[in-house]
Order: sequence, then structure tokens, then C-alpha cells
Amino acid sequence: MRFVVTFLATIVQFIIFAFIAYMIVFRENYTLGILMCVLISAPVVFIGATAAELYYGLRKGTPIRFAIYGAAYGFFVGLLVASLFQLSTALLILTCLLGVVFVGILGVTFYYIRGANPGQARKKIA
Repeated sequence: MRFVVTFLATIVQFIIFAFIAYMIVFRENYTLGILMCVLISAPVVFIGATAAELYYGLRKGTPIRFAIYGAAYGFFVGLLVASLFQLSTALLILTCLLGVVFVGILGVTFYYIRGANPGQARKKIA
């Protein structure tokens, strides 16, 4: 149940962050921007939250580790999104930088919303 709450909280935050990034990068049609942000956010957050949940359950995570892993994931997602839209070099750098900052924040948010004791699944497996 905690995973579902955490997933929903982070997907709402990521949609907001993605829309902020969309407004910074494109400054265009906001209706299309909202639709794109929702369509991009759902799979990105689902994959990231599932990976974070697996990591959270098997290892003793810290907020710094989640921020670092979230930032790395955000960089790759930003790079993927920028390459899909075929952005210029300056916009590619800006998109990756926004991905690093926003998803790093989401990693820490995931850690604190998730609660419980990290690393308990390893004890149950062993």
C-alpha cells in the first residue's frame, strides 16, 4: 500500500515538474504540454519507482543515495526525451539539467514518503 501512495505522490510531482520544464524549454501550447507531460510522466515514474522500490527493499538506502540515483535516472530520461524531440545542443543540456534536478528531488521525496525500514526484504530473503 505504501508503494501505491508513494507512486501516486511522485507521479503527480513529476507531472508538475515536467510541465515546468516544458514551459521553460518550449513556451508554447499549454494544452499540448499538459498532455505530453502526463504521457511521458506515467512510464518514467513507473519504471523509476519500481526500480527504487526494489533497491529500497533490498539495500539500506539513504536520502543521499536516492538523490544520486534519481539524478542519474533523470539525466538519462532527459537525454532520451531531448533526443526524441530532436532538440538543439543548448536545449539538450537544459533538459538534462532539469531532469537531474527534478528527479533527484523526486528520489528524496520517494525515500521519505516510502517510510518503513529500508533493507528489511534482504533479511526476509536470507
